[in-house]
Amino acid sequence: MKQLIKKKIAHMELIRQKMVVKGWKPAKLARVSGVTPGVLSRYFNKGGISADNLFAVLNALDLFYPQENFMCDWPESAIDYCKKLKEILDAGDQKEIMTIKEMIDVFTDRRKLKKSSADASSERLKKNIGKKSAT
Repeated sequence: MKQLIKKKIAHMELIRQKMVVKGWKPAKLARVSGVTPGVLSRYFNKGGISADNLFAVLNALDLFYPQENFMCDWPESAIDYCKKLKEILDAGDQKEIMTIKEMIDVFTDRRKLKKSSADASSERLKKNIGKKSAT
């Protein structure tokens, strides 16, 4: 139970810090996140919050994405592209979403091909080394 409370406090501190940086009061956070002021008040007073509301709050404060406060060593440019991708997906245009999925599949398949080709080359090299050392 103590660990759960520590995690909740850590989230709250992170949220409060970001609100201070942005100069936001709870009412502004409620407007931007779409979470009612009553739910936010309960959360700030250690009453708990649903996952959907928590994600809405984190997203409103730009904390949903990996940053220095999260365990992520991605470069800033990768994080920026993740944000752009999320914006496109959130917009819900099914043609754009299908195009992105198809592109990801193409890149994934290409990487698998490269890996299997590299593995095959490595096996051939091992066999050739084995033949040379046997002679």
